[in-house]
Amino acid sequence: MLTYFLSLMTSRLIDSLSEIGLSEREAAVYLACLRAPRRRVSEIAREAGIKRTSVYPLLDSLRNKGLLLVEISGFKKYFRAASPERLENLLERKRASFKSILPELKAIYNLDLSESTLRCLQGIEAIKGIYEEILERLRSSDIYWAISNPQSWQKMDSEYFENYKLRRSKKRADVRLLLQKTPAARENLRFQRNLNEEVKLLPDETDLTTNTVVTNWCVLIQQLVTPYTAIVIENPHVIMTQRECFEIIWQALG
Repeated sequence: MLTYFLSLMTSRLIDSLSEIGLSEREAAVYLACLRAPRRRVSEIAREAGIKRTSVYPLLDSLRNKGLLLVEISGFKKYFRAASPERLENLLERKRASFKSILPELKAIYNLDLSESTLRCLQGIEAIKGIYEEILERLRSSDIYWAISNPQSWQKMDSEYFENYKLRRSKKRADVRLLLQKTPAARENLRFQRNLNEEVKLLPDETDLTTNTVVTNWCVLIQQLVTPYTAIVIENPHVIMTQRECFEIIWQALG
């Protein structure tokens, strides 16, 4: 009867460990190590019910996950289970992985594949109006990805855009900026953590006369030289293409 209950408990624990990221065999090996202060490979294989030759890659995998420790005594190698609290690290990594793709999932969810809108704007006040609309709709984990010459961008209305950056930082969105190398860009790079943004500088030969902003719901392309004009595109295919292009450049810059 005791053997039956132990087997039932082991099966339940293996199922639970599988749900948080271990394979069934990894879970069986981890439990085998957990039941003794330390074990040799042959003991682990016997306890877990797995062939010895199949145990080695499982031990390596568990070590890489931080769940097994190795002890050397003389010429013998022993394996010891790390504290079960380490399993929380697996959950944290899964949570971090999910959070990294959440903006993309939300962007796809929010896209209306049946509609598209194109707006043309003229004048600094109209352009500031669309920036206000973007800021108002921006939520935590939404994307705000921009390719810009920040020197020219802020020059249009330095007081407004300096204040805009501060207000944008409070949204705690996924703000990534690809900036032409200018004094303003270096300032952005220096204070990126304070402003809750990530900044990368474009190659030296870059010369931008437009500012492109990609959000979950629109693409804004704004002319940085007079006369100040802009277009706002609300089209899912354009948004997805611009996201892909931005990501390619971002990754290429390392």
